[in-house]
Amino acid sequence: MTKQGNAWAIVNLADRDAGIEVLFFPAAYQLVQHALAEDNVIAVKGKIEDRDGTMNIFGRELSVLDISSAEIGGKPPVKLSLPSHRITEQSVKELKRILAAHPGDNPVHLSVRGAHKTTVYALQATVDPTTIASDVKGTFGADAWQGIA
Repeated sequence: MTKQGNAWAIVNLADRDAGIEVLFFPAAYQLVQHALAEDNVIAVKGKIEDRDGTMNIFGRELSVLDISSAEIGGKPPVKLSLPSHRITEQSVKELKRILAAHPGDNPVHLSVRGAHKTTVYALQATVDPTTIASDVKGTFGADAWQGIA
């Protein structure tokens, strides 16, 4: 917390070879706090600072990278998104029907948006992204289709 009571964060960004601290001051922190989680694969944009021989980054932007396509033979995932209140037994049955009706090679990620948190699920299905979009949009609305990552 700053003296004014605003939240900020120091993030340790590391790979197998090295690490660096990324500082997200209050304005940037408000934009990226949802994506700050251990073991997320991310890209950071910011300004490199060298103070007294210590390098760090003043972070401005953060993007969570989707590496699932590398894990599943290189096919990018189809991204779907629904608000949590739309997840019912009936909607789950309908989603399973749609996924089964469009078999293919692309994995499916479903983002479930809650009031304070969004959870992304990697579904077991693989689909054909060229045929499934209209079925998803027609059943769940245009906002449910997020495209191919």
